[in-house]
Amino acid sequence: MTEVRTQLSLYVPVTAAAALDAVRRAVDPIQRRLIPPHVTLCRDEELAGLTPSVVRARLAGASMVTLTFGRAERFFGHGVLLPCVEGLTAFRALRARILGSPTIREAAPHLTLAHPRNPSAVADPLAAAQVLAERLVVTLPEVHWIEQEAGGKWGIRHTFQLGTGL
Repeated sequence: MTEVRTQLSLYVPVTAAAALDAVRRAVDPIQRRLIPPHVTLCRDEELAGLTPSVVRARLAGASMVTLTFGRAERFFGHGVLLPCVEGLTAFRALRARILGSPTIREAAPHLTLAHPRNPSAVADPLAAAQVLAERLVVTLPEVHWIEQEAGGKWGIRHTFQLGTGL
């Protein structure tokens, strides 16, 4: 039986992803091939019992989320990420709305540039990531229900548009 992983993710819009993708191409081409720059919103274990139609209903009237990311940081050895430094309240509110409860597991939004499970592609991935701006502000207009089969490329199964909040 093939292992299928499911999650909800906020993909960085193409217009904002170019600089991130250039760094990801250099520091972790494997991760770049598997999934575009994104923020994981809900992991597979959190989605147990949810269906795309339930998620769509819960997202009705939800606003786009704007997150600000800081300087690149190392994690778990040679992993590199951009931590979210602003927008946490909106991110948590969106998670609570989807999961249908204000009492949810804390999740730290971030953008992964180099995943520690993949071999390091450069001698110092953190140094390679320093070409990025000190602050990256990204508005995320969609939630994607994505799946990965047997460690392959993540595929979008459903997309949910978020409103402007106006």
